Amino acid sequence: MAEWKTLEKFRQELLEDPEFKARFETLDHEYVIAREILAARKSAGMTQEDLAKAIGTSQSRISKWERGEETPRVEALFRIAKATGTEVQVALVKAAV
Repeated sequence: MAEWKTLEKFRQELLEDPEFKARFETLDHEYVIAREILAARKSAGMTQEDLAKAIGTSQSRISKWERGEETPRVEALFRIAKATGTEVQVALVKAAV
């Protein structure tokens, strides 16, 4: 029987390919917000429908945000934070050269 790989192990193997790694790093920033929204919602014990009702949007919009298909506006991020008992933090830092 074949040994199962963890998701992290699979990710590490993919990132060994320079072409894949370059593409991943280009897109990765697009998914940071999606992962944070999903984590905040789950941590608050909310469904997508619960969060949608709490912030005045649709469940399908929450789903698109969590999949990284759309990026919410800043004001929506603040509504998400309030609804989930979290806070928004933004930092611009000097890039490594």
